[in-house]
Amino acid sequence: MSCNEDNPFYSLVEIMRRAKGQSASPFLIGKVTATAPLTVQAGGIPITRKNMKINSQVLNGLERENEVVLLESADGQQYILLCKVV
Repeated sequence: MSCNEDNPFYSLVEIMRRAKGQSASPFLIGKVTATAPLTVQAGGIPITRKNMKINSQVLNGLERENEVVLLESADGQQYILLCKVV
């Protein structure tokens, strides 16, 4: 079994890919470029708070330069800020 198969997030992404019939992942890694107002840069695109749904626990201790995981909506117009990563 490979390391990827042991990772529950990898399994989740694989299930979503099969369901969508696409190879592109809906998950993005972004970097916080500003905290007031909250702006996250992902894939060269600045995403502002008005385009994000946010896990409220993520806001505690969120700082500039933190990396975060975003889930992109199917239409690419909304993002869900899931968590920060280290």
